[in-house]
Amino acid sequence: MNELKQFRKDFLFNFFIEFFLYFPFLTGWLTNGDGTTHSLFHKKAYTWEAMNGRFGIRLTDTLFRSRIIMPYLSTLLTLIFLDLMILLILRLFRVEKKLYRILISLILIASPTISNQMTYYYCSDSYMFSYLLSVLGLLILAEGAGFTVLGYRIFRMRFGSGIAFLCATLCFTISLSLYQAPLIMSVTAALLYFLGFAVTNEESFMGGRFSKDFRCRFLRMLFGGIAGVLIYILAFFLIRRFTGIEVTKAHGFNDVFSFSAQEGGGLLSRIGGAYRDTFRYFLTNDIIRNSWRRRGMVNAAIMIFTVALTVFRLRQHTPVMLLRWITAIVLLLLLPFTMGIVTVIAPGAPLTGETGLLTVMQMNFLYVYLLILAMNGGKKESREYHVLRAVSVLLSVMLVWILFTYTFAFMHVLRLNHSRAMGVGARIVDAVEESGEYEDGMRLMVGGVMEKGKYPFPDKELLDIVQGSVAAYSMFWDGGVHSEGWAGFLKAEFGMDYDYVRSDEHNAILEDPEYQAMSIFPEDGSVKKIGDVLVIKLSR
Repeated sequence: MNELKQFRKDFLFNFFIEFFLYFPFLTGWLTNGDGTTHSLFHKKAYTWEAMNGRFGIRLTDTLFRSRIIMPYLSTLLTLIFLDLMILLILRLFRVEKKLYRILISLILIASPTISNQMTYYYCSDSYMFSYLLSVLGLLILAEGAGFTVLGYRIFRMRFGSGIAFLCATLCFTISLSLYQAPLIMSVTAALLYFLGFAVTNEESFMGGRFSKDFRCRFLRMLFGGIAGVLIYILAFFLIRRFTGIEVTKAHGFNDVFSFSAQEGGGLLSRIGGAYRDTFRYFLTNDIIRNSWRRRGMVNAAIMIFTVALTVFRLRQHTPVMLLRWITAIVLLLLLPFTMGIVTVIAPGAPLTGETGLLTVMQMNFLYVYLLILAMNGGKKESREYHVLRAVSVLLSVMLVWILFTYTFAFMHVLRLNHSRAMGVGARIVDAVEESGEYEDGMRLMVGGVMEKGKYPFPDKELLDIVQGSVAAYSMFWDGGVHSEGWAGFLKAEFGMDYDYVRSDEHNAILEDPEYQAMSIFPEDGSVKKIGDVLVIKLSR
């Protein structure tokens, strides 16, 4: 009963914070270039998702909301799944103290990955369900047949351990069929799980060897994860075989695990790239704006105190257990690698791209680990430890405030993107109608990006804050899919029904001398018919 009461309190607290923070996503179309390109109404086709190995999204979209794009419902489901995922993470790391449960929850809720994911109304719930399943699988493997839900033991029957293993494996497989990024998060979480064992659980290394409990948990997680990935690969192979779907080249998905590919260099170069990407994320402005509100300095301090607390906890036990020290040091050195491992697995999916922040949820586990260390002081809590703990908590509070204010700025930019697109869209509709060329179903191309033409973003400083996020790329991706995004937007907001030119023809028109001679919208000569396509030029 106490466990149920604690679950209810934690769930309601987290949901209240989520609802408060992400309320604008519940009430408005704060989407991104993928949202305007792929669907604003009703998701009818899932070829793109299947080509990216996300063949399970069709089923979850049908199950959750009948494939209709509904911001309120998809955001609500996303928040519920996020809440449950956080509660599972707290349980996985055995976070029992109230202050630390609150801080970890707030850090995960306000993660840049989550705010970016919220803009994907057509799949944000499926993505978050993937994260939930991934953490659930990890937790089941950690606890084995002893896995319980609100005090009730689930795997009571004979061969309970085997059934638990099978259920966890299926969780990983289904999770991968929805989205692949949670796998990286699970690998990082598993590493931190055992790093926590090494640092805070001396009993696991008594006698100079790993305890049976440590070995069993490690082998379950290792083989459970491998089995889940192999079943997913087999399922994807069979689906491709019977449907004829090709693997997409977008973001280098066709080169996943292909270490002979030229992009990203050889294996050693990619491993080095994983470490570089992790430190770039925390300390530079290459991936996310860390100079804003001194986030980079806070991250640097968190890294220093994480190492300091790790060493402090290891030194508490005397005599020194060499195996424990070696295990902790090796896992700590591997932590930046697992955080940036996407560079190794898929170098064609850079963290600096439009969707790069969607793949870095695992970065937040550095903060989680710091708070776990601060929470578990050991048998003798010295003055030195109290100082380290106090500073660690203070740094975490500072980080929470930075993450929350960043999220508010992110949503503000999204709202500005939408209102500005509405204004430009209205002028496009008027210009097309005044040209006398418009007719239902006609082909129309929008070339260029309005921010690079006559409609620059009004506040560069605000835009710099969200550098690297989907908000920084407006509501329309540049390139061959640009017209497709405008087509969806103008149809949704203005009822202007026309067909758009495909990527090849779009790029060909961009090279046409007649197009290059056009002026920039809304100047005279910025709307012109080239062949059977009505063209609008927003920028050079």
